[in-house]
Amino acid sequence: MFDALRSHLATALGFAACQEDHSVQFAGAIEGINDLHAAQKNGGLKRALKKYLRPQLLILDEVGYLPIDQKGADLLFQVISQRYERGSIALTPTSPSSNGPRSSTTTAPSPSKSRSR
Repeated sequence: MFDALRSHLATALGFAACQEDHSVQFAGAIEGINDLHAAQKNGGLKRALKKYLRPQLLILDEVGYLPIDQKGADLLFQVISQRYERGSIALTPTSPSSNGPRSSTTTAPSPSKSRSR
């Protein structure tokens, strides 16, 4: 239930950003990783990375829904590290309590627990 809510909130955030004339890219995490992996194999990684680095807001949905191999993790890290201080990023994690496949690399806090920063 909370996974769908997180995705819905991320979509609403992206919609609100678009209404304020901000550029937004929304992608499923696995979709983005697969896109970058294919581009890397075809020699077009630099161009494909721009798709994820250019917008003011990048939303990657369902991080952790499926396990990510080392190559995928490296590509995802490239996107996140290159966006540092260049643009906003929103990641929606898949909670460990969901019924779908899980990854041990991505966890979400319990909705009943608050986190201090």
